[in-house]
Amino acid sequence: MRLKYTEEAAADLVDLLDHIALDSPARALSYVGKLREAIELLQSFPNIGVACKTKGIYEDCRVLTYESYLIFYVVMVDTVLIKTIVNASVDYTNKLE
Repeated sequence: MRLKYTEEAAADLVDLLDHIALDSPARALSYVGKLREAIELLQSFPNIGVACKTKGIYEDCRVLTYESYLIFYVVMVDTVLIKTIVNASVDYTNKLE
């Protein structure tokens, strides 16, 4: 399977990188790198996340958790589409609608 990021998900990664880089650019690169490694696991194991309905979202998607971040994605025939990446502490229910 291949990975594809929506524009929103790509922007989420940049925003996360920028936010962490305010304190430590090196830590920002390391953290986002590890987050992307976790996301890349979806290429081989696309169903490791839980169904979105377990997070109160009634859309056909899945959620992978990495530390305090939620990666929302959709499994397609030959692609895993990363829809958005959000901090679990914020109200993310409206972000997917």
